[in-house]
Amino acid sequence: MKWLEKIRKKPVAVRQRILLISTISVTAIIVLFWIATLPYRFRDVKQENLAKSLEPFKVIKSVATNAWTDTKATMDNFNVENNLNVENLETQNYEEQQGN
Repeated sequence: MKWLEKIRKKPVAVRQRILLISTISVTAIIVLFWIATLPYRFRDVKQENLAKSLEPFKVIKSVATNAWTDTKATMDNFNVENNLNVENLETQNYEEQQGN
């Protein structure tokens, strides 16, 4: 554990750099291991099972599409209402100016 004591004595910037490099290295090793094992995980997967496993993504896509459509409709209604309010205010201002 002498190497740990050596690292603790270094400035903060050096320790942060060591931490960053270590974290990236460990993450890269995990990702590479995961990629290397993918062919073994999907070796026995049939097309039917694959289609069933992708169904949650279809649901997520459907929910996102519906949310987007609803949001757009709400914004369109909001814009129409604001335009009507602006037109009413303009009409009121015009009538008040004509009355003066």
